[in-house]
Amino acid sequence: MLRIIIQNRRSFKTSAHSIYDEQPFKKYLAKGYAYNSTGLSFLRPNILDQYYGAGNLYMTPTDMGKLITQIQQYKLFSPKITNPLLHEFGTKSIQMNIDMVSMLSQH
Repeated sequence: MLRIIIQNRRSFKTSAHSIYDEQPFKKYLAKGYAYNSTGLSFLRPNILDQYYGAGNLYMTPTDMGKLITQIQQYKLFSPKITNPLLHEFGTKSIQMNIDMVSMLSQH
């Protein structure tokens, strides 16, 4: 899902976000680490599941607000897909028409 959103960023009217393999944003992405006998060491991901996650997605707060607002307004996915997402993140109860993009842009 994240890759679809990021690859289609123009249609979602967002501008500054990336996923792990986009070179211009590579410096902003988290690297994985693991404990070994000498302490922390870099963990090179070797399967696709290890690349995805909060640390491997860079998105500005404004773009994140746009994404969340579009999800909450059922503009990206059908209700069958959207409702479990909103329930999982606890945002289903937001029914006050809060414009998250405006809120984030003011700060």
